[in-house]
Amino acid sequence: SCIGVINFRDNVKSSFGPNDLRFFELIADQLSITASLVRTYQDLLALEKKRMNLGRYFSPGLAERLVADDRMTELGGQRRMVSVLFADITGFTTLVDANTVEDVVEVLNRFFETVVPVIFKHGGMLDKFLGDGVMAVFGIPDADDTDPVRAIRCAVDIQKGIETLTEQLEKEGLFPISVGIGIATGIVLAGNIGTKNQMNYTVIGEPVNLAQ
Repeated sequence: SCIGVINFRDNVKSSFGPNDLRFFELIADQLSITASLVRTYQDLLALEKKRMNLGRYFSPGLAERLVADDRMTELGGQRRMVSVLFADITGFTTLVDANTVEDVVEVLNRFFETVVPVIFKHGGMLDKFLGDGVMAVFGIPDADDTDPVRAIRCAVDIQKGIETLTEQLEKEGLFPISVGIGIATGIVLAGNIGTKNQMNYTVIGEPVNLAQ
């Protein structure tokens, strides 16, 4: 396919000889190769941006499989049956007041490092971080009858992980934490919200409010 046109002109008739034409062909070939490389590079950048964006929500393996799925990267949404899970630290405001900023940040990061892999392990979508909590969705990108069960199993494993984490925190002289988890299943509006350059995939609806 044609990707551009080069026009060489001279007011003198027959001013370009065979050698000039070969030279012009060489220039055209080089420009064509350069244009193709630039286009390929731009496509690769767009693909990597899409892969990184999906990596915010899903496990690496699932994110890679979804790279070719435009449903996850286009603006707009659709109604979906999902299970929503909220997990947050109990009494976090009191803990913040009673401990140093450094300790609070350390514990909070350790909390997220414990919870997020469990969500990915059970095939959940990491919707967002909410201060001292996290929201996950089961049923995105594809709904399954086992979504509520996977959400419950995820919750159980999160609590097990928090028990282990709390033991480690206490050994390190940090404050222990407990976590409350809410789960609700129902119809939500799911999709990308924002602008074409800045968008976030999320779900909205009563099940979200109920789980929270």
